[in-house]
Amino acid sequence: MGDKIYHILPNEDNNRWEIKVEGRGRPEKTFDTKEAAYQEAQDLADASRPSQVVIHRQNGEVEDVSKYSTNG
Repeated sequence: MGDKIYHILPNEDNNRWEIKVEGRGRPEKTFDTKEAAYQEAQDLADASRPSQVVIHRQNGEVEDVSKYSTNG
């Protein structure tokens, strides 16, 4: 089984940030700030290793990727 991948993306209105799990249509959660979404995504990724957090810029481009291996 592959990594669970959490994407941090601007929502449709570009005024909030959401966490989406790759392969699922609906966001897991929505936040007022990118930082809050990132903190939650880190917790989710840490709890579901192996996993990744992919952070996107406001324009949708990938800004950064964090990998969480099973080795901690």
